[in-house]
Amino acid sequence: MKLWGPIALFLVLDVATGMLAFRLLPDRIDERSFRSDSALYHHDLQPGKSEWAQWGPLRYRVHTNSLGLKDASARDVPLESERRRVIVIGDSFTEGLGFPFEQTFAGLLAESLAARDIEVLNAGVTSYSPTIYARKIEHLIEDVGLDFDEVVVFLDVSDI
Repeated sequence: MKLWGPIALFLVLDVATGMLAFRLLPDRIDERSFRSDSALYHHDLQPGKSEWAQWGPLRYRVHTNSLGLKDASARDVPLESERRRVIVIGDSFTEGLGFPFEQTFAGLLAESLAARDIEVLNAGVTSYSPTIYARKIEHLIEDVGLDFDEVVVFLDVSDI
């Protein structure tokens, strides 16, 4: 019974420390301004947005193009293109959670392949899974009418 005193003291200090840390943290950013539910494939990014996002302590700009894909700017993407077009799709790693588009692997790939006249579109969104990958690509083809040449799927170990 002599343990209850130290345990109670530890719990009180733990709760007090947590409350203090919560108050000292910067205000959280509400990402509902650019993320949304999807009746077709659970969740997505909203088109044409330029918003602040937060991942842990990192704050960064998120731009989505007219298709609702993370991009370097909130630009209009034509459904057809003379250029070769590649879509990358995956989860948070592909979206580039925590980083602006230019610092993600999709952004670096887009910059590198632009010199070869290849456009890269980033269809990745955090917490996507293989079923969502298939539904979103099907939606982009059949409902949106997007013309592209290749899809590169980035599977995550948690997808299995």
